[in-house]
Amino acid sequence: MLRVLHIDTMKGWRGGERQACYLAQGLRELGYQVGFACQPGSRLQERLRGTGVRVHPTLFRFEADFTAAWRLSGLIRRHDYHVLHMHDSHAHWLGGCASRIAGRPLRVVSRRVDFSIHRHGFGLSIVKYRHFADAFVAVSEAVRAALIRDGVPGKMIHVVHSGVRMPLHVGRRVPLHCPPRSKKERSTLNRMLSANGTTTIVGAVGSLVGHKGHRYLIAAASELAQHLPNLRFVVLGEGKLRRDLESRIRGSGLSGKFFLPGHKPSASRLIRAFDVFVMPSLQEGLGTSVLDAMAAGVPVVATRAGGIPEVVEDFKTGLLAKPGDAHSLAAALERILRDRDLTDRLARSAREKVAARFTVGRMVVKTAQLYRKLLSERQ
Repeated sequence: MLRVLHIDTMKGWRGGERQACYLAQGLRELGYQVGFACQPGSRLQERLRGTGVRVHPTLFRFEADFTAAWRLSGLIRRHDYHVLHMHDSHAHWLGGCASRIAGRPLRVVSRRVDFSIHRHGFGLSIVKYRHFADAFVAVSEAVRAALIRDGVPGKMIHVVHSGVRMPLHVGRRVPLHCPPRSKKERSTLNRMLSANGTTTIVGAVGSLVGHKGHRYLIAAASELAQHLPNLRFVVLGEGKLRRDLESRIRGSGLSGKFFLPGHKPSASRLIRAFDVFVMPSLQEGLGTSVLDAMAAGVPVVATRAGGIPEVVEDFKTGLLAKPGDAHSLAAALERILRDRDLTDRLARSAREKVAARFTVGRMVVKTAQLYRKLLSERQ
């Protein structure tokens, strides 16, 4: 029986942690023996409780924490793990060190962003990406292309798109032609935004950091508010740019219309209550919140950034705007808000695309197939 150890060093809960959790549980359901080394008290440890995945609480203090690497090597030897799957940058370095001590299991690294691997320094990146991995799982063709530009051999990179679970309704999967709407989540959003039953809600999900492009969404909202006064905008997420974005909201006269309620663990459910989902990113590996919106039948406006166009096809499964262009974003939002026939067609096609190509089950199976393929090539 194949034994797989996953490593994630993050304490919080973002898209990468959710995908890692889905993968670990899915492999367990396929009959694999699955372990997960994660921070003690982390959201991952909490989410994995009772799933049948063997959790190894491991303190990760910093990237070059060789004490943690030594502990990981002990886990690999003690449980005889065949595959080591690392899910973030620190896990890549620490797991790579541990594998060299423990006898070199197959080393797989997930790459979910399209940033350059050299942005924090050249030397350590070369060591990590050339000598501390056997294969990379890129969540999009855009991420694969970024790795190749930075010097990672193409034969080491395998694209496996992220996956989401299709929403359930009354115990059954919602028909693709019948998008779900949640009264409970809508009521929660209305209270959060001081909105009423006739308010139109445009929502985004993402950390408040520069590459998410929220400053352009604020500028687009200011443009739209001039002739669409019934709109409310919300970004579910937290980050270092909060004060800057709050200042921009006040300066644009959007107080009471544009809300930053912070990180919400229930964000993937709250998306179902949006009237329109928007992703204004400047860079994006793929964007699982876009998949959540599409799966829920919520119409999508996004930018042509990173791997987003692999999911959102312009005028087929959503509308695309130019990254970093507030006017382009505002025009796309206005088009989707005013044309109900277009909105319904895009939402229906989007759900069909997610059901066919971007489910958790498909992601798990493709990853398992990759493990088997790579292990057979080693023999």
